[in-house]
Amino acid sequence: TTPQRLRRTFTIMQLRRPLLVVVVVVMIALVATTSVAAAGEPVKDGKDPLRPASLHLYLAMSGIDALQAAVDPLLVKAILSTPIPDIHVSALGINVYVTNISISSFSLGNEAVVLTAPDLLTVQSSDLTALATMNWRYHDLLIDIHGTASDTIAKTSLNLLISIDASQGHLSMGVQKCDVSIGDFHIEIDGGHGGIYQTIVDMLSGPLKSAFEDEIESVMKDQLTDLFNTWLPRVPVSFPLLNGSLTLDYALINASAVHALAGKECSENDFNGHCDPELRREFSFELDAYHSLDVSGLFQLDVNTTLQMQVHYKQRYELDIAGVSIGSLEPHNPGMCWPEYNTQTTPPINIVAGQAYPIRLRYQSGCGGGFVEVRTCFNGQPCTVLDARNVSTGPASDYPLTIDAQWIGVSSGAEFFSSAAPTECPAPHVPLPPSLPLSFNQSQHQMAIYLDPFLLTSSLYAAAQAGILSSNLTQDNLPEPLQKYIQLNTTAFRFILPELYLKFPNDAMRVIIEPTVVENVTCVETIGLIGGLSFVVYVNVIVEGEDVPALRLSMDLAMGGFADLSRTDRLIGQISSLNVSFGLEWSIVPVLNVSGLNPWLQAIIDDVILPLLNSEFADGWPLPMPPGLALVNTSVDYSQGFISILAAVEADPSLLLRTSRSHGNGDGDSRSAFLSQTAAAARKARFMMLQRQQEHEESEKRLKMERERERPAEKEESESLRSRHHEQVERQAQRRPVQRVRPAL
Repeated sequence: TTPQRLRRTFTIMQLRRPLLVVVVVVMIALVATTSVAAAGEPVKDGKDPLRPASLHLYLAMSGIDALQAAVDPLLVKAILSTPIPDIHVSALGINVYVTNISISSFSLGNEAVVLTAPDLLTVQSSDLTALATMNWRYHDLLIDIHGTASDTIAKTSLNLLISIDASQGHLSMGVQKCDVSIGDFHIEIDGGHGGIYQTIVDMLSGPLKSAFEDEIESVMKDQLTDLFNTWLPRVPVSFPLLNGSLTLDYALINASAVHALAGKECSENDFNGHCDPELRREFSFELDAYHSLDVSGLFQLDVNTTLQMQVHYKQRYELDIAGVSIGSLEPHNPGMCWPEYNTQTTPPINIVAGQAYPIRLRYQSGCGGGFVEVRTCFNGQPCTVLDARNVSTGPASDYPLTIDAQWIGVSSGAEFFSSAAPTECPAPHVPLPPSLPLSFNQSQHQMAIYLDPFLLTSSLYAAAQAGILSSNLTQDNLPEPLQKYIQLNTTAFRFILPELYLKFPNDAMRVIIEPTVVENVTCVETIGLIGGLSFVVYVNVIVEGEDVPALRLSMDLAMGGFADLSRTDRLIGQISSLNVSFGLEWSIVPVLNVSGLNPWLQAIIDDVILPLLNSEFADGWPLPMPPGLALVNTSVDYSQGFISILAAVEADPSLLLRTSRSHGNGDGDSRSAFLSQTAAAARKARFMMLQRQQEHEESEKRLKMERERERPAEKEESESLRSRHHEQVERQAQRRPVQRVRPAL
């Protein structure tokens, strides 16, 4: 994005309400912009379903590990609380019954999380352990005995496959597969050894082992499904502001393209017969005998490179990419049979970063089924299977969900709208990073949020569309904090507008304010965020109940602000500068110097409006996050043209446990101890959060006392900052004409 595009302005019309709201809307935008997009309503009215992303969120592997550590106690609690069904085994007149089977200890061991493009998360462990107790009874024609026993489970593997989807504008997760395989299983019968007891062990080992595997799989799958269905929907769909006048829509982008090749799979190997639509995301696959596949799309990389495409196959195929073709197809041959495996490679292909190249794969299966694997070979490196992230069904600059080996990313078309009449903001977008940078320090931060300043610009545009930025002021409806500074009658303005006072002595006045231009909000490294609004101001004198037009002024408002995430669950916004300037457009009487209004109104802004607004937002704005999560160790940066927020994720297991249903009541000393430990951990986490909050408040009090002692120097510094900021905005304004709507009187 060029500076010229960033400085582009656009015209707005239709407006009403008090001037004080101008800055309020800016601050609301500042404190609401890090909200994580998670769900969206159906597109309607003036919303563009394919609007670009204005928010990227990346959760690094370290953040995923933190969430996993918070979810593990939930799974352990559910497994400990679930009784195992009774078992009856009989053979050759012998009956063995097992009742009151209860898992008393369970550990998930050392888990490993693996991310696989385009939409899979796998949790693996090979050292699950558990202890269980049970009652048993043995009887045959002669013997009837009973007792207790314990079971030891060790060297047990877990393979948990979770799918992640963002195809409907919101993030959703589901358990595709949960496999538990017990390695070592040992039954210890209390107080008994010998032939009969060994018979009991032999008869129970297989059924008990299967029962434990099935129950652990079922509980984990059900508990995670409950969590996903309860936790994710609790992220707000949209965020209403200003009594519902504005809406911040968090929907993930609804990209028309996905990471895949699209086409058809047919029941006959000449691409005829019954054909079903196919969306191919994996490029090492088998195909049913005598079927055919035809998929195509675009191939794109983000680096300049030279590569070769390689196909390992049996039967027949043809691959076309970037004008290069390899392989050959078979004419119609119902009995085709080429079972030998072959490998073919294209000549080197020069790839330009960002350019999309057509790619098409056609494959014919024959006797015994088919197999094909498409590979990419980069600069002499070993060939690897084609990555779905490098292909798409159509042109797209962004995707709602992206999964890399080290992070998960989501993209939101977050935008402010007028609730009554949603309309797309025409301001330009700033490109956001398409991935988590290599410089991201996972030992310090676990999440990155990138915000396009377009989001803030859209808040002002939406406020204008909703009629929030207009005012019709008389002395009767003047906001109370301003009444001791402003009297809306000609007498109060006799020194600034003496000719107006002479023509209309001591008459009431009406001020009508309507915005004309919204400047694009931009990021400035040394300031934070800057933006501007231009207004037309109509000044009428009320003579015998009738309005007499007296003045038409132009008013430019330049604003600067920043965001702070010093609290774990709230975003703090502050206005650093708010400067105003007037210009005369028309007057019924001679006006020598309308700029005399500038210092008078600037003093009101400095002494009344700025402290009022900053005190209102000192408590911050709650972030729309799922329960149990907080952002800590945060930092905000404006140096790259967009807002970059880095944070660590802190999860409270006790809050996560409340989001899902419990599985049975359970009892036993070990479960009680576990619950007691979980509660203690939760209390400790809450104590630490309250302690940080108290330290923050004490620091603020000390800072406030120091500021009061150094108030003269601080005021001088503040005036210097505002002066530099205003000069910067004026220099930008001088580079291009400001477009305004000049309504006729």
